[in-house]
Order: sequence, then C-alpha cells, then structure tokens
Amino acid sequence: MKIANIIFLEAPAGVGFSYDLSNDYSTNDDQTADDNYLALQDFFSKFPSLKSNDFYIAGESYGGIYVPMLTQRVLKDPRGIQLKGYAVGNGALDFNILGNALVFFGYYHGLYGLSLWTRLTSNCCNGSVSQQSCDFVDRETDECEKAVQDAMEVIYQEHLNVYNLYDRCEDDGGRVRGSLASSSSRYHRSRQLMARSVNFTRHWDNLSVTPPCIDSENVKRYLTREDVKVALHVENSTLEWDECSNVLNYSAQYRSMKNVVKELVDSEQLKTLIYNGDIDMACNFLGDEWFVNTLGYKGAGHMVPEDKPVQALQMISNFINNTPF
Repeated sequence: MKIANIIFLEAPAGVGFSYDLSNDYSTNDDQTADDNYLALQDFFSKFPSLKSNDFYIAGESYGGIYVPMLTQRVLKDPRGIQLKGYAVGNGALDFNILGNALVFFGYYHGLYGLSLWTRLTSNCCNGSVSQQSCDFVDRETDECEKAVQDAMEVIYQEHLNVYNLYDRCEDDGGRVRGSLASSSSRYHRSRQLMARSVNFTRHWDNLSVTPPCIDSENVKRYLTREDVKVALHVENSTLEWDECSNVLNYSAQYRSMKNVVKELVDSEQLKTLIYNGDIDMACNFLGDEWFVNTLGYKGAGHMVPEDKPVQALQMISNFINNTPF
C-alpha cells in the first residue's frame, strides 16, 4: 500500500463477475446506488476493524453518476463509515453540457474546419457563439441536426481514439485500427456507445457494446485464468469476464448531477475532487469545467491513472492528505 487500500465494486450486478440471484438484470441509476450502498455496508460488517479508517469514494466516466449518488447515500446514513470525500475523473456529470462542449472541443482541436464550424454556429447558436447561446444537443432545426451529425461523423470516425485523442487506436491484441476496418462490427457497436453518451438515450437494452480503441485482450486472459478466479473466489462462476456486460437492461435516469454535487459540497463535510485528462472526447474536460462553473463556486485522456500513472498517484495522494496540488 502506498497511500490507500481500494475496494473495487463491480456494478451494476451483471458487470464483471457480479450477478443477481434472481437473474433480474433490469436496473437503473437509483437501484445501482442503493446496491452499492448495501455492498459497502456488507463489506464493513465482514471487516468491522476497517470501519474506523478514513473513506473516500472515487470513479471515472459514468462514475460521474455512480460516485455522487453513492456518496449522497453514505453521507445521509454513514452507519459508522468515516466518509471524508469523493473524486470523479472525466465524469459524465451532465450530458447536455458534455454534448455541447464536445462540438467546441472538436473545432478547438482542429478535427473539422471553418466551413463546418460556420454551419454549426449559424444553425445551432442564437446569434452568438458561446456556451450559453449554442445548443448542439437538442438541435431544434433540420439544418442544426445535419451539421451536428456531420461533426459527430468526424469526431467518432473509426481511427480516432475517443478516450485519448493523440494516442493510437488499438483493437484487442494491440492491432492498430485504421480506416480499412470501418466495416467491422466492433466499430459500429463503438459508435452506438458514443452516440448514447452524446444524445443521452435513457434505456439501454443489452450493454454489450465494445468501447473503441481499447485493447483488453491481456486483461481478459488474466481474469479468465483458473488460478486468478480462485484468488477472486469466483471459481464456481459460470460468468466470463468481459469489458461490457451482455445481460444488462439499464435505464439512465439522470441527465445531470448538479443538484447532487451541490448538495455534497454545501454540506461542508466532504472534500471534492473533479479532475480531467485534457484529450478525452468521451467525457471532455471542457464540459466538466463548464459543469463545475454552473455550481456557482469560484476556482475550480479519459482514463487518467492509466495514461499518467505517476501524476495521477500524486494527485490522489495530495487529495487524501489535504496537500495543495
């Protein structure tokens, strides 16, 4: 241990090796938060000696929903848990804000040129170009809809790594993916996943959608080894670990965590850390920065610990130890 011990929660039930005894894999944001809260209570009932330790909740991506909601539940009814703070990395904290910011992000990074940007701002902005006046999410006119679709075609083109814009886009096994692979089923499933994040589809039937540009082959091999399954106490499981579950029917309930995060901050009982890698497009830094600004407080690659492990460790260490960044 360098700075902390970690409890990894596989949630919702049906993710990884987790399962539901009733085989009911229809779930939602509230149910997942409730299940995670009960899982923590169960953990500390089995290991009561750990309950006196300082406790932090952290996650990334859709953890922008999971983390604040679980933190809210623990704060309301800690039952002895020494909750000190929470951290969200590249979080899906507000889908509308992230979707709007993504179009700005694409232009600022030169993914499309002035011609498309002019179409976007002429048809989707209300006379001026700003966070407040542009609406690339609701897209009230056909002209705006077509311009945003063209922008998404560029942003989510097959050879771009949406999680780390300047990194290689690798398939399972480390194969670099390019335009010749655009007909692959993995590519089309990946684009469906990204469309969901931008347009906020509320109900997701079967979440077995492979994230783009992720080489998970070695992780899959490791987690399906019999000795590893024994060590994890899942040797009798009929489940096989995969990146994304193929059994879940998930209903996303919340477009924004603004009210929840504001409640947590206003409690004045917790430390809050919202951080971003600056070249992630899936949950871009600009959108999360705008989200923080909407809270009304002054000052404030998608998988940061993987891309920058040394810097991420220092950041989390400073956060836990209350040391300036």
